[in-house]
Amino acid sequence: MNAKHLCPELLKKELLSFNKIKGYLPLVVLIHLSPRYEEEIRDEIKQISAELDHNIDISIEGLSIYI
Repeated sequence: MNAKHLCPELLKKELLSFNKIKGYLPLVVLIHLSPRYEEEIRDEIKQISAELDHNIDISIEGLSIYI
């Protein structure tokens, strides 16, 4: 698939790069998951979250984030 979206593996690479530069991992909340691949994406994100020992949230309707 070449949808030009941020796939879970690319997200992992970006987060590792960010951590190398900044020294920490940011708050991560995923939005607009492809319904067709949502279950697969959720599984991959769960694995990446465990590998990085960092919470990666998936947004739900009505979610509020306070910064």
